[in-house]
Amino acid sequence: MLNKETKGLLVVGMVLVLSILFRFIPHFPNFAPITALALFSGYSLGKSRLSILIPIVVVFLSDLLLHLVSSGVWGFYPDMVFTYGAYMLISLIGVGLTKIKNRNVLVTAVGGGVLASITFFLVSNFGVWAVTNMYPKNGIGLLACYEAGLLFYRQNFTIVSDLLFSIIMFGLATYVFKLNVKSEKALA
Repeated sequence: MLNKETKGLLVVGMVLVLSILFRFIPHFPNFAPITALALFSGYSLGKSRLSILIPIVVVFLSDLLLHLVSSGVWGFYPDMVFTYGAYMLISLIGVGLTKIKNRNVLVTAVGGGVLASITFFLVSNFGVWAVTNMYPKNGIGLLACYEAGLLFYRQNFTIVSDLLFSIIMFGLATYVFKLNVKSEKALA
């Protein structure tokens, strides 16, 4: 039988492939599973370095492919270090979720999804403010950046996709682990 880390890797592997594919099929702006993947990787793989590396590798490889396919129009951007940093933080949030005792999977997925979505919003918009010349480099400029980002955040299904994909990933893992437990009991 597979140990917990191997099962976690298998589930994350399935989610990883789907996450990469999803970035290349037509979808609503910001309706993507990457934030949920970062959260789920941290949750399912714990303190393993893979929990942080997996979402970063997925984003980097898909950014690279987007860059190549679009002849440099898409893929790489000035504030991408903040985007990648947000995904690393979200993976650590996922690790933190494992510390909660008596957790309900749905509550964990929804609570973690909301926290991950807000984290990504705050960090990525801070990056836009810090790296680009779109806003003055003062408190008012930062607030203006967050205000503009909030309009984009609400109009583009970001929170909806983060919640939906978090529920799907956490639910899938729960189903796979319960299925494996049942098969282990049947073999005993």
